Amino acid sequence: MKELAKRILTKNGIEYIDFGTYVKKDCDYNEYVKATVDAINKKDCDFGLGFCRTGQGINILANHLDGIRSALVIDEYTAEYSIRHNCTNFFAVPEKYVSEDTFDKMVKVWKSTPFDGGRHMTRMKKTMG
Repeated sequence: MKELAKRILTKNGIEYIDFGTYVKKDCDYNEYVKATVDAINKKDCDFGLGFCRTGQGINILANHLDGIRSALVIDEYTAEYSIRHNCTNFFAVPEKYVSEDTFDKMVKVWKSTPFDGGRHMTRMKKTMG
Protein backbone atom coordinates (compact mmCIF):
# COMPACT_ATOMS: atom_id res chain seq x y z
CA MET A 1 0.00 0.00 0.00
CA LYS A 2 2.87 2.37 0.73
CA GLU A 3 4.13 2.51 -2.84
CA LEU A 4 0.57 2.81 -4.12
CA ALA A 5 -0.06 5.72 -1.75
CA LYS A 6 3.11 7.50 -2.87
CA ARG A 7 2.12 7.06 -6.50
CA ILE A 8 -1.42 8.36 -5.97
CA LEU A 9 -0.32 11.32 -3.84
CA THR A 10 2.29 12.31 -6.43
CA LYS A 11 -0.22 11.90 -9.26
CA ASN A 12 -2.58 14.27 -7.40
CA GLY A 13 0.12 16.88 -6.76
CA ILE A 14 0.31 16.30 -3.02
CA GLU A 15 3.69 16.69 -1.35
CA TYR A 16 4.31 14.22 1.46
CA ILE A 17 6.76 13.19 4.13
CA ASP A 18 7.27 9.45 4.50
CA PHE A 19 7.58 8.52 8.18
CA GLY A 20 7.86 4.77 7.56
CA THR A 21 7.63 1.90 7.90
CA TYR A 22 10.65 0.68 6.02
CA VAL A 23 10.26 -3.06 6.50
CA LYS A 24 8.00 -5.44 4.63
CA LYS A 25 6.80 -7.34 7.68
CA ASP A 26 4.46 -6.78 10.60
CA CYS A 27 5.68 -4.10 12.97
CA ASP A 28 4.64 -1.98 15.88
CA TYR A 29 3.54 1.18 14.07
CA ASN A 30 3.23 3.43 17.15
CA GLU A 31 6.49 5.27 16.46
CA TYR A 32 5.46 6.01 12.87
CA VAL A 33 2.04 7.35 13.86
CA LYS A 34 3.65 9.44 16.60
CA ALA A 35 6.13 10.94 14.12
CA THR A 36 3.27 11.78 11.76
CA VAL A 37 1.20 13.35 14.53
CA ASP A 38 4.18 15.39 15.72
CA ALA A 39 4.57 16.77 12.18
CA ILE A 40 0.87 17.66 12.04
CA ASN A 41 1.02 19.41 15.41
CA LYS A 42 4.16 21.34 14.37
CA LYS A 43 2.34 22.32 11.15
CA ASP A 44 4.94 20.56 9.00
CA CYS A 45 1.99 18.60 7.52
CA ASP A 46 -1.67 19.48 7.04
CA PHE A 47 -2.86 15.92 7.53
CA GLY A 48 -1.61 12.38 8.02
CA LEU A 49 -2.34 8.99 6.57
CA GLY A 50 -1.94 5.72 8.39
CA PHE A 51 -2.31 2.26 6.89
CA CYS A 52 -2.92 -1.11 8.50
CA ARG A 53 -4.91 -4.16 7.48
CA THR A 54 -8.28 -3.01 8.85
CA GLY A 55 -7.44 0.60 9.66
CA GLN A 56 -8.88 0.12 13.15
CA GLY A 57 -5.64 -0.12 15.11
CA ILE A 58 -4.06 2.89 13.50
CA ASN A 59 -7.30 4.88 13.95
CA ILE A 60 -7.54 4.06 17.66
CA LEU A 61 -3.88 4.92 18.19
CA ALA A 62 -4.07 8.23 16.32
CA ASN A 63 -7.20 9.32 18.19
CA HIS A 64 -5.40 8.92 21.51
CA LEU A 65 -2.80 11.52 20.56
CA ASP A 66 -3.21 15.25 21.23
CA GLY A 67 -4.45 17.44 18.41
CA ILE A 68 -5.66 14.57 16.22
CA ARG A 69 -9.08 13.86 14.81
CA SER A 70 -8.69 10.55 13.02
CA ALA A 71 -11.31 8.83 10.90
CA LEU A 72 -11.45 5.35 9.44
CA VAL A 73 -12.00 5.93 5.72
CA ILE A 74 -12.98 3.21 3.28
CA ASP A 75 -14.52 5.03 0.32
CA GLU A 76 -15.33 8.44 -1.16
CA TYR A 77 -18.30 8.98 1.15
CA THR A 78 -16.40 8.36 4.38
CA ALA A 79 -13.49 10.43 3.06
CA GLU A 80 -15.79 13.36 2.28
CA TYR A 81 -17.72 13.35 5.53
CA SER A 82 -14.64 12.81 7.66
CA ILE A 83 -13.71 16.34 6.61
CA ARG A 84 -17.12 17.97 6.10
CA HIS A 85 -18.48 17.02 9.51
CA ASN A 86 -15.41 16.23 11.61
CA CYS A 87 -12.53 18.34 10.25
CA THR A 88 -10.36 15.24 10.29
CA ASN A 89 -6.61 15.69 10.11
CA PHE A 90 -5.59 12.00 10.13
CA PHE A 91 -7.01 9.31 7.89
CA ALA A 92 -6.79 5.62 8.82
CA VAL A 93 -6.90 3.54 5.64
CA PRO A 94 -7.58 -0.21 5.71
CA GLU A 95 -5.19 -1.50 3.08
CA LYS A 96 -7.05 -4.82 2.87
CA TYR A 97 -10.26 -3.13 1.72
CA VAL A 98 -9.23 -0.05 -0.27
CA SER A 99 -8.25 -0.48 -3.91
CA GLU A 100 -5.95 1.80 -5.88
CA ASP A 101 -8.93 3.33 -7.69
CA THR A 102 -10.78 3.96 -4.44
CA PHE A 103 -7.71 5.48 -2.79
CA ASP A 104 -7.25 7.80 -5.78
CA LYS A 105 -10.88 8.92 -5.49
CA MET A 106 -10.49 9.47 -1.74
CA VAL A 107 -7.43 11.67 -2.31
CA LYS A 108 -9.35 13.76 -4.82
CA VAL A 109 -12.19 14.16 -2.31
CA TRP A 110 -9.79 15.21 0.46
CA LYS A 111 -8.28 17.86 -1.80
CA SER A 112 -11.62 19.40 -2.70
CA THR A 113 -13.74 19.09 0.46
CA PRO A 114 -14.01 21.90 3.01
CA PHE A 115 -15.09 21.59 6.64
CA ASP A 116 -18.77 22.60 6.93
CA GLY A 117 -18.35 24.30 10.31
CA GLY A 118 -21.61 25.44 11.95
CA ARG A 119 -23.20 22.76 14.13
CA HIS A 120 -20.24 20.51 13.38
CA MET A 121 -17.82 23.09 14.81
CA THR A 122 -19.93 23.31 17.97
CA ARG A 123 -19.82 19.53 18.40
CA MET A 124 -16.10 19.39 17.62
CA LYS A 125 -15.30 22.06 20.22
CA LYS A 126 -17.19 20.07 22.87
CA THR A 127 -15.29 16.92 21.96
CA MET A 128 -11.81 18.42 21.60
CA GLY A 129 -12.11 20.81 24.53
